[in-house]
Amino acid sequence: MTHTADIQQDPADGAVPDNPFPGSDKDPWPMNFSAALSRATGLPREITDGLAPYVVRPKDLLTRHKGQEGLEYRLKPEVIKRDPGTGLDIMDVVMHGFAGSPGEHNERIRGAFHSPARHPVDPTKMLPRLVTGKGVDGLPAAFLTTEQPVPGTRLSELISTMNSALDSADGFRNYRLQDDMAIYGQNETTLHALLLRTIAEPDGFGGSRVRRVLDLPAIKGANRSRARLKLHGLSVKDIVFGVDRFDLVLAEGEAPAKVADPAVWVPAFADALRAAYGDPRHRLHERAHAAARIATIRMQIIVGSSTPDDFHNVVFEPNRADHRRPPLGYTLVEKTASDLRAVLRDARKQGLITEEERAWLASEGPDPHRVPDEDAITARDRRDRALFAVVFPRDPERAKAIRRVLGEPARTSTSKDHVWHRLRMVSSAVGEGYRFRWNPRVLDGLISSTFIKNGEHLADEPAWTEVLGTGGEITEQVLEKFLTTRGIHWLAEQQILQADRGSIGAQNGGAEETDGETLTDKRIRRSVVDARRALLRQPRRTIALMHELARASLNGDMPRQVNDDGVPVDGTRADKYWFDNQFPRETTKRTPKPTSEPSNTDSTPPHQPEPSAAEIYEASRNAFYSAVTSVLPTAMAHVLTEARELLTAAHGAGRTPLHQVSEDELRALHKALYAAQADLRMLKSAVADMQVGATIIDASESERFLTEAADEDAA
Repeated sequence: MTHTADIQQDPADGAVPDNPFPGSDKDPWPMNFSAALSRATGLPREITDGLAPYVVRPKDLLTRHKGQEGLEYRLKPEVIKRDPGTGLDIMDVVMHGFAGSPGEHNERIRGAFHSPARHPVDPTKMLPRLVTGKGVDGLPAAFLTTEQPVPGTRLSELISTMNSALDSADGFRNYRLQDDMAIYGQNETTLHALLLRTIAEPDGFGGSRVRRVLDLPAIKGANRSRARLKLHGLSVKDIVFGVDRFDLVLAEGEAPAKVADPAVWVPAFADALRAAYGDPRHRLHERAHAAARIATIRMQIIVGSSTPDDFHNVVFEPNRADHRRPPLGYTLVEKTASDLRAVLRDARKQGLITEEERAWLASEGPDPHRVPDEDAITARDRRDRALFAVVFPRDPERAKAIRRVLGEPARTSTSKDHVWHRLRMVSSAVGEGYRFRWNPRVLDGLISSTFIKNGEHLADEPAWTEVLGTGGEITEQVLEKFLTTRGIHWLAEQQILQADRGSIGAQNGGAEETDGETLTDKRIRRSVVDARRALLRQPRRTIALMHELARASLNGDMPRQVNDDGVPVDGTRADKYWFDNQFPRETTKRTPKPTSEPSNTDSTPPHQPEPSAAEIYEASRNAFYSAVTSVLPTAMAHVLTEARELLTAAHGAGRTPLHQVSEDELRALHKALYAAQADLRMLKSAVADMQVGATIIDASESERFLTEAADEDAA
């Protein structure tokens, strides 16, 4: 077998050394380093003792001094330096290549987890709230921990969710990162924080215990950290729940089956890799060769801060900066949500909101102003209004600070793009509190392009119960403002409305970013501005629909259709097809032109030339697109509507939907559905082939079914 490390043997070509794995450092140097780091930073020994085994040759980082209790070791001055931009103290050292892990709180994958504001929320998908840890003096120190111990089963689910989200996010690269690192090594330094995980687990005696383990989640370089672990045959769950004893080459009895204490497994694994590299019979031999290029790496670790009392927020600033101005193709929802969290971070720094309020609005903590007996929809509405007030504030000084955080120009120079970006920020954050998330472009165009320029705000929006109350008449202006700030989101949650992506030509323009959407997602959609106008034309019915959407969201079921009198109809479902029919697009009549003097030009009707091949092609392509995106979905929606009506009628009659169906009728149903399924499968394959060349459309099963049915009728 040819290993990665064996490909190049000429040192001039950057070949891997004879054995790139240094093995563990012998006592007492890891502990000397731990003590020196604790003295220099105020970090507790529990943290520094867990970190020290990962450091390669810690002796080289120390100097010996005469202290009060005799000779002691101190860190060399160049080991820790302060980043003037973030105020973070960063230690730059050489570590074993398996040090560090991806982190669940990465900005790029926040959308994969549930917000505490969501209703209903799945605790297994809700990230635990992070807080700043306490140092040796009892004061805030530069490490993270969780507010409460996290149950082991829940943490395992969160890590699985993180891995799935990173798999999807890493798909935006045009190469496989793990293979790239195996060949070329790691060329960029990753940045890591110290996280003391507290895990609630059974104690084996019917009770529970809290286990504490140090982790090094990546602030910058989550995918690179995960790739390094994979090349070493490890995963995040190994770091948290223990490395297999046999991978550590520890004899049975020396350690439990899984070892999570870094003071034990890290040096054992380092020694095992060093021994395995040159021994083809060693069980870790192939792993060692796969990871040879990253046997050791330079790593930056955050060990201090100029604002330790707010460390759990400040520590993510480098990560937020990358995701707000992304080097990779991050999705729009993650980019705009990251901008929103930056605005909230600044508001907290200025003392305009409390830390509890910031965490609530950023989907990191519970509602600090929970009202007794308040239902989930009203609580959600209160958060939505607070987010609009933060992004479009009343106070001019606060508005100026937001422009600074977002890098906007002076107020008088702002444009439509700045208004739309802020709307997307709010929409991204608001969506975290709903059952289903939507494309944050859903609010595009709903607010004037001069909204920021004119100094307008959304700081005093009334509660939904006040706007849609049963008493009194509602003005069109108030209803329009409610639809803009909340109603459109309520419709988007049920997928009744979707963000308008424009025409097919605009969607396929090379300069338009895709935000991770596939070509299937890029279909012509109804303008949300037009939908809002349609809702305003039927205010009574619109208010009733909003109440029905609130009821459905509160109860976790589907909204019913609302008739012309504003009464929900049992046994029905309000979907996009129903909405487009009952709240139709606005049709405008052209004003007839005034009569004028007759023209002296030649009025002879022209002879129409035969269409060119290009014109025939364009007409045929447009007809095909319309048939697939309009005629076909309309037909399917009609069939499903008939099916729902059959279910409702059967329920009313106390019958099964296909009561006493004949064999011929049942056979016809199955044959028709089979024919449609076969044609759809053929059509999907043909569309894929059409992108690269010609294809063949076989005989249609649907045509065959209709022909056979016609022949049977004629007989």
